[in-house]
Amino acid sequence: MKVQVIGDIHGRRKWEKLVDKTCDQIIFIGDYVDAYDVDNETIIDNLLNIIDLKRKNEDKVTLLLGNHDVQYMFMPDYRCSGFRPEVASEIQTIFNDNRNLFKIAHQIDMNLFTHAGVTKQWFKWTKDKLEYYGLNKDLTNIAETLNNMNETANRWMLNNVGEPRGGLRYDCGGPTWADKKETWFGALPKLTQFVGHTPVADIHDNGASDEETGTITYCDVLAKLDKTLITEL
Repeated sequence: MKVQVIGDIHGRRKWEKLVDKTCDQIIFIGDYVDAYDVDNETIIDNLLNIIDLKRKNEDKVTLLLGNHDVQYMFMPDYRCSGFRPEVASEIQTIFNDNRNLFKIAHQIDMNLFTHAGVTKQWFKWTKDKLEYYGLNKDLTNIAETLNNMNETANRWMLNNVGEPRGGLRYDCGGPTWADKKETWFGALPKLTQFVGHTPVADIHDNGASDEETGTITYCDVLAKLDKTLITEL
């Protein structure tokens, strides 16, 4: 299976020239909104174009949620930097009108796609809750479990901020907030993960064995490079 992973958008139109419809699946890793160098109109128009791409290619295109997206979808919860109060209601309406098109996680066999990644520490902290929402022991349905949790009052665990990003309540970031400092040595074993969230100079992985720490590939390069990840799974 040929899969394209498109890093954090933040209002940029670069994806339009990079999207590869020859791929079997195209996965947007989240953070469609908020930017320091893009105006409100462009951000909103770009978000609508991505939604339109999804609607026209529902089986091929996957839209994941990032921390900058959930702060509008579930406003006023989960506030983060770059918030646009002057268009917040409009962005919230767009996300909620199309809520069924977005999800927290996507899984292909033992390959897991989330905005920021699942760490061993976060998994240990939430394991009882994850089991309650249907997690099986071999993790073959972890994406389904995370998506189930997002539809409950316990979604705050998905959006928890860890210490590396200034979190104070708990010391581990959730799948929309985990920092590279948390995932580099602490990615959940058994899975090969693909994430955005932490800007990197180029696409790369942590070089780990999935029997030890878990392999995790960082894809947030759209701001610096005209580049996406295309991989065979």
